[in-house]
Amino acid sequence: MSLADDPEITSLRDDISEWVAYALQGYPRKPIVREEKIIRDPVHGFCTLKPFEIDILDCPLLQRLRYVHQNGLTYLLYPGAQHTRFEHSLGVLYIADQMIKGLQTSYPDIVKKTHLVEIRLAAILHDVGHTFFSHVSESIIEDRFKEKFRSIKSATFKKKRRFFESANVHEILSYFIVTSGPFKKFANKVWSRYSDVKSEQPNIDRIAGYIIGNADPEEQYMADIIHGPLDADKLDYMLRDCYYTGIHSEVDTARLINTLRLIEYTDWPRYLSVRGASIPYIEQILMTKLVLYGAIYHHHKVRALECMVKGIFEKIWARNASIKNNVLRFKNISDFYILREFEFLCLGSNEKVIAPLVKALVNRDIIKRSLVICKPSVATTPTWPDASRKLSPYVTNPKRLKEDREKIVTKLRSENKTKIEEAYFWIDVPKSPEVDETAQHFFVSIAGEEPQPLANLFPCDDWLRSYATNKLTAHVFCPDNDELRKKVADVSEKFIFTEFGIKLDGKRARQLAHVGE
Repeated sequence: MSLADDPEITSLRDDISEWVAYALQGYPRKPIVREEKIIRDPVHGFCTLKPFEIDILDCPLLQRLRYVHQNGLTYLLYPGAQHTRFEHSLGVLYIADQMIKGLQTSYPDIVKKTHLVEIRLAAILHDVGHTFFSHVSESIIEDRFKEKFRSIKSATFKKKRRFFESANVHEILSYFIVTSGPFKKFANKVWSRYSDVKSEQPNIDRIAGYIIGNADPEEQYMADIIHGPLDADKLDYMLRDCYYTGIHSEVDTARLINTLRLIEYTDWPRYLSVRGASIPYIEQILMTKLVLYGAIYHHHKVRALECMVKGIFEKIWARNASIKNNVLRFKNISDFYILREFEFLCLGSNEKVIAPLVKALVNRDIIKRSLVICKPSVATTPTWPDASRKLSPYVTNPKRLKEDREKIVTKLRSENKTKIEEAYFWIDVPKSPEVDETAQHFFVSIAGEEPQPLANLFPCDDWLRSYATNKLTAHVFCPDNDELRKKVADVSEKFIFTEFGIKLDGKRARQLAHVGE
């Protein structure tokens, strides 16, 4: 199936195009921007923007990102984590600019002025597809419209490749926004207003390809800068997440940028690489990512908050006809772009079906752990790594998770006479960190030898196994009521043993969850 033939892709393209056309009415505005602007970024310092870039950045599609928190609801745990996708996009612009200029110095015959223009635009636009609460709503969209994204990821395009196979949902949506007819029309108007970009005529399709990591072989390094094993996106969000949460960790981006090179062998396209001397600094990046997973992305309160948002959307879709405000029914993917985060919370607080859960979020009344499932709380047979693999259906199959939650809630109601709503009860099993992408797909050549994966040079797999064995943690969540948490722990422990054969050390699993204290 090709991009042009698939009805799922056609319907998504039409849906996105209609929203983009509505959002861009009246843009670009007059008068034109007369001079460059300098923005002070707390992470990188000064970031300079060209007049035509300001015109792009000022449109509603990008300004909307000011109201999309980088890490969803993490600010309810780390008060300083108020940073947004907007400032992250500026940070990616800064790093991508440094990367492409470094390559331009080393390879003046390969990297042209047009490459600099296009890579900066790709950096600005790379997160335009994010919806409110960032990755939280992204997973909700993927679960709700799974058939659509399954079709998209299996569709072929140029040279019969699966064009979107390695792209995340928000990257796919960014691609369709940027390649939509209304956006191209808007961009061409911007190009015509400024002589410094008019002569270069940036190619929107190429820019969109960079966002999802695809480019012609001779320009693959361009895509690698935006969406690759060691890209500007990763370098910025790690620095930024550490800065705004107060976590002390270092990523030496200057050293890495200084040693960038292109792999140019007969049988290789031009992939982005670094000199062998930079390997310790890449290790530093991977270690920082593991720190961020343990401290933020897999923190039990962050996971609980994400489950609560998922619970809100379960109620929305289960009782869609009872939702009075049409904008909160979320029938199409484009509907997720209409509301900003604070608008969703305000409107949701007045919608009877979801008001209690929304108000619980606003007031930070977070669901609590009743069981902690990890290495110390899993009995010897099976060991925790085996147990986590047994629980993997809860990661890959939302339908299975929902069915099992329903079974446990039914048992609680019938056997324990316990009042509990399914939307407040969750078994949460996080994915293992994905740091192996950098190690497996980032190639390094030492002293002119044949390039080899970074994983061959240091034991990243061992790091991942160590994290999965010692730090990866699953939880059973329910409302903050001591008696309820005890009952949920009892029923859930029995269910997990019956369904998966996982024997818990019940006492330890409850102690770690602070149940019964």
